[in-house]
Amino acid sequence: MSRNSQKTGYTDCACRDCFEIAIGVPGVALCHECEASGCDPEGHHECAAPDAYEGRSCPRNEHDGGFDYLTVQWLASELRTIQHSAPWDAIEPDPDGDVVCVYVRLQVAHGDAFVHSGDPSFDTDHRGYWGASVISRDDNISRLVEIAMDLIDQACAAQIEARSAIPGGV
Repeated sequence: MSRNSQKTGYTDCACRDCFEIAIGVPGVALCHECEASGCDPEGHHECAAPDAYEGRSCPRNEHDGGFDYLTVQWLASELRTIQHSAPWDAIEPDPDGDVVCVYVRLQVAHGDAFVHSGDPSFDTDHRGYWGASVISRDDNISRLVEIAMDLIDQACAAQIEARSAIPGGV
């Protein structure tokens, strides 16, 4: 083996949103599903594997009290980014226990979606429809997908509630 060879072995899949393990060079290797699906190892596109995000999606559209432009895949990816960049060692445990968590919020307003994290008292833009939850360092992809679906469901419910309060609304 030459000195300039890159080490290979088990590594995270290089696909931007994949949570699987690949075998090969870190940052380049794709898992079997991503390789077969033609995923982008440079991270420019969402994971195209058939079982990505456990095959879940948000089937609702605005007429049904939903947001057809908002996907579980995108939101789970955003939550994963927050999870990987959170300063876990500096976060105080939950007052009710020893769980360390980060508050996350989904804001849907004017045809766009935003994800906020950290102390909710710093949120100054209160427009649109919201969902709120927490993530921990140990949440796996299944849990992040569940949280993403819950956040979308909360925002959809807030939209339905707001529309029902308007005479002639849904």
